Amino acid sequence: MFRTGLLVSVVILQQGLAIFKGAFWEMTDASAPEPIIRSLSHSLDKILEDPHLEVSVLHMGDLRARRAGSHLFVNLSVGVPGDLSALQLDQLEKRIVAALKGDRKDVKEVHVRFEVTSGRNGQEASL
Repeated sequence: MFRTGLLVSVVILQQGLAIFKGAFWEMTDASAPEPIIRSLSHSLDKILEDPHLEVSVLHMGDLRARRAGSHLFVNLSVGVPGDLSALQLDQLEKRIVAALKGDRKDVKEVHVRFEVTSGRNGQEASL
């Protein structure tokens, strides 16, 4: 009888610790794991490969994501030519945000930083 009670207590304690660990990590800010970063990167690759993309995107990089609770906050930079209008940049940003939020429901916010670049290798244009 004592052994059974001890065994049940250990199982309950293990389950309690597992639940606590999961809740603790959800409540703290932390970098997103590599599989999530790959998933986000794949979503961005689909945008670059889209033949209907009206804006020339030279590169997407510096992709970072962090977890805050159950939400995901994403930052990235996008290299674009210097002749794009503000309207074109706004449309591109909306498309990027929609793609990331459409593929992953936990994406809460996306911050896109546009960089004027001079070529496909991502070199910044000199002024």
